[in-house]
Amino acid sequence: MISGQAFYSYLNTSLFYIYLFYAKLHLGVLLTRVQNNYLYPSPSFQFRNV
Repeated sequence: MISGQAFYSYLNTSLFYIYLFYAKLHLGVLLTRVQNNYLYPSPSFQFRNV
């Protein structure tokens, strides 16, 4: 039987990696959205820059 401390640290590590994975995924989506804004600007985006 594993001790509570070891299980807790294992849980923390796995949660941390899951959080990293989702952060990386979210960052990628955000970057593509920004790139699309600059490459294919929407009309409102153009009006703001006039």
